[in-house]
Amino acid sequence: MTGRGARELAHIQIDDDGPLCPCGGRGCLVHAGSALVSSVQSAYEETLTYERILALAAAGDPGPARLLGDFGRRVGRPLADICTMLNPEAVIVGGAGGPHILDGIREAINRHAAPPAAAAVTVVPSATGDHADLLGAVALARR
Repeated sequence: MTGRGARELAHIQIDDDGPLCPCGGRGCLVHAGSALVSSVQSAYEETLTYERILALAAAGDPGPARLLGDFGRRVGRPLADICTMLNPEAVIVGGAGGPHILDGIREAINRHAAPPAAAAVTVVPSATGDHADLLGAVALARR
């Protein structure tokens, strides 16, 4: 893939039958947040947001915690292949991921990547947190 969208992990396919993405793919990671909210909403009377699901999981609610771990494993599966192919030192997870997602990603990498690649990679949250897009735009504007 060249041009727009190249090297963007947001366009890794995690759902074979997912929604069509502007990149031309289907079921890209970029659409996963809304799917997460939809999948858990029926269990709660309050209207949920992705941020609220993270807060519920952090407070020890087992449903959202499990959902976020499952999501991490889904994302981690294609990342495991990338680790096997490229042997990176780290997988840096941007945005509001939380520990459940990071643990799920690490579990999938350990299970599916070649053992030497899995042992060599660390899975860490981004130091920029939810502000990566904004900081990138500022850096680009300054150039």
